[in-house]
Amino acid sequence: MVGCLLRLGLGGKLPCSSFLFPPKHIPPAIAACFFSSPAAARCLGGRFAGLLPRPPAPKKIPFRVAAHGRSWDDPYNWMRNTDDPDFARHLEEENAYAEAFMAGTAGLQRKLVTEMKARMPPEISTPPERYGP
Repeated sequence: MVGCLLRLGLGGKLPCSSFLFPPKHIPPAIAACFFSSPAAARCLGGRFAGLLPRPPAPKKIPFRVAAHGRSWDDPYNWMRNTDDPDFARHLEEENAYAEAFMAGTAGLQRKLVTEMKARMPPEISTPPERYGP
């Protein structure tokens, strides 16, 4: 764990050992998010690595692009064809991965949505605009 730091969205860094006993200034919900991240799993010696889903890897098809006198490889050019069944399958895998990865934050997500809805007015409408003369 020596030399292993986690970046916080709060503008600082903490050593991974701090997450064994999260500091009091970090809300438990945020600390739980860090425990579920791949960085935290690596940082904590891989003890949680088996619990995290592996991100899906899209296929790579060699494709060379040339424009304005330069050329480069774009192995993901096949994704431009949105009718490709492999593309739809990959998006389904990405969505499943995202849901599995964020599963530990479901309660926090519900709480945030409830809080945001409570701050919105019951009826949302645009101000009237003059139409015609």
